[in-house]
Amino acid sequence: MAAAEHYTAEDAQDVEEEDFIHNFRQPGDEDDMSDRQSSSSDDGMDDEDIAGPRLRQRVADTFEWKNRAYEYAWLGEYTENAGPRLHDVDSSIFDIFHHFIDDDMLQLMVRETNKYARKLILNAGNVDNSNLKGWRDTDVNEVRAFIALILGLGMVRHGRYESHWSTHWLLDHPGFRSIMSRNRFFLLLRCIHLVDDDDALPREDPNYDKAFKIRFFMNHVVNNFQTAFYPSRNVSVDESVIAFKGRVGFKTYHPKKPHKRGMTAWTLADSKTGYVFNSKLHTGNNQANGHATQVTVMNLCLPITGKKHHVYMDNYFSSPDLFTQLADEGLGACGTLRTNRRGTPDAIKNANPAVGDSVFERDGKLLFVAWTDKRKVSVLSTVHNSMTFDRQVREGHGPNHRVINKPCAIELYTQYMGGVDQADRLIWTYLHIHKSAEWWKKVFIYLLEVSFVNALIIYRCFRPDERVRSDKLRLELIDSLLANYARPSTRAGRRSQAPPRRLTERHFVSINDAKTPAGRQTTPDCVVCSKRGVKRHQTPYMCKECNQPMCPAPCFERFHTLVDYKAECTKEYHK
Repeated sequence: MAAAEHYTAEDAQDVEEEDFIHNFRQPGDEDDMSDRQSSSSDDGMDDEDIAGPRLRQRVADTFEWKNRAYEYAWLGEYTENAGPRLHDVDSSIFDIFHHFIDDDMLQLMVRETNKYARKLILNAGNVDNSNLKGWRDTDVNEVRAFIALILGLGMVRHGRYESHWSTHWLLDHPGFRSIMSRNRFFLLLRCIHLVDDDDALPREDPNYDKAFKIRFFMNHVVNNFQTAFYPSRNVSVDESVIAFKGRVGFKTYHPKKPHKRGMTAWTLADSKTGYVFNSKLHTGNNQANGHATQVTVMNLCLPITGKKHHVYMDNYFSSPDLFTQLADEGLGACGTLRTNRRGTPDAIKNANPAVGDSVFERDGKLLFVAWTDKRKVSVLSTVHNSMTFDRQVREGHGPNHRVINKPCAIELYTQYMGGVDQADRLIWTYLHIHKSAEWWKKVFIYLLEVSFVNALIIYRCFRPDERVRSDKLRLELIDSLLANYARPSTRAGRRSQAPPRRLTERHFVSINDAKTPAGRQTTPDCVVCSKRGVKRHQTPYMCKECNQPMCPAPCFERFHTLVDYKAECTKEYHK
């Protein structure tokens, strides 16, 4: 690499006054800016007004300096056509969502769900006492209705699935019952499947995939994300947590996240809109081709390789080696930096700048920055220069403000790093959080929510001047998913009036021939009068035909003559 060139706020050359508005400066400009004269003023204000904090805040908020804060001649200008690529202003929210969860995926869900249900029935043998007894094959319209209910569950929050079908006056929501019965919903939730389990490789196989159950579906949906929209120049890489506390081999712990335990989806999102452009499920470290974090970022950036994007990331990923790899692939990068990363200059490792001071170190395309406000912050960039500006910040929680000199690279990092966080805020607005014993169903529901959020972002792109409410669009999408679905009519029949066989057949009292392991006669509890925890009554007698233990009198007669035969064991009862 080229020899490092050392910069500090005192050492850098002064910049010509006419090149910048007076309250933005590159390192080396004098600290006292109040005496500077503005070369021009559009609104005709005098020098005192121009130098005041109000204009400084206004200019800082519009980022008039940001085009001068870059240094990426080696990369070139971003020329891609960002935004929606397949839809137009006439596209409905259903049209966009249906592009992500398309007919191929719906047919796959129908086929694999029916196959898995038949497999469950075959393995169960006798399903007379199981909810599988009432299984009927599903179809595309019913799967769409199932997805509509999943989306609706997030708008009506309850602690349990059953509560959505409750008839209690406080919980009653007849809409769910009018679409699908509770038992049918639970049966679909149990049987829903996206792959054939028989195709899974054994665990000992070197190509075994921990995420086999969701991999094909996730790859297909993410590929549809990439064909419908292209991100702007600035994108961000970060993790998105899928909350889950059950058993899975790649569950992670995030102590600083609202949902601390769950699965991690590495995500690349557009910094401007929050559109999720690429997503990979974390299933464990893969260091076969390099450091795990470097491999993760490079895989996420494959669809944008060579497109001259600026990729923002936090210090979990950023390193000089990674940024060099990204530069070789035609991508710029910026991110906070852990100073113990290999390749970090000693000048940055040992830097201890005073509040408002900065230290810059350049090594070829890499610019290292150390800056202190409330604490030291280190940043690495391949697309920014050492320009700084005055930023007005609030003092504590009061009305007082102070002005601090700040590197533009750090300010731009703050502006463009939040793409994934913006997507998470939209995703978690209506993401339903009911428990599930199967991890891949959590990922499936998460992908449904990401599909809705991406559809919402595309829909809003065509209406920049309108206030598009996500709740109304969500209801519109639910109605569209239910458009071709009608709940099967189930005519309620009368209960069977045929009495139990124990009331009609011939029965005789006999001695229980069963023996204990010690060879003694067994005396089990009487099915009529014994109740553990209240009063226990054991008997050596039984009905041989019913194979039930019971007292010869009066329990035997009561058991064979009454529908409700249970009795309380008392002295008077056994007289």
